[in-house]
Amino acid sequence: MSIRAAWVSAVVGCVVSGPAYAKAGGIAGYSGLGGSSCMDCHSTGGSAPTVTLAGPTSLATGASGSYKLTISGGPGVKSGMDVAVSDPSSTAVLSAGTGTKISSGEVVQSSAKSFSGGSVSYTF
Repeated sequence: MSIRAAWVSAVVGCVVSGPAYAKAGGIAGYSGLGGSSCMDCHSTGGSAPTVTLAGPTSLATGASGSYKLTISGGPGVKSGMDVAVSDPSSTAVLSAGTGTKISSGEVVQSSAKSFSGGSVSYTF
């Protein structure tokens, strides 16, 4: 799917290890943009995961871009994600992709995703 205009940042992949009191359908407000992140509720119990974002680093006004967020390493059991636009004055529009949805203007997972081959990915 796509994002129009401005910048995308404040990406945090949330990894769930063992029993967790998570919002399986995603929760907005934990992208790290406002200071809160997935680590406010979850601890990795070991090494932290690596989160990468592939896609354009900037877009011209009105342009669209496709992004892929990949989480690897860490406990690697279940995952979630929360992506927000970093510039509050931006006219950027986030669009959900397969396995994601829009919640409070942020892209979050529709449900927790299991790791496969040591990683998990979301597209939007």
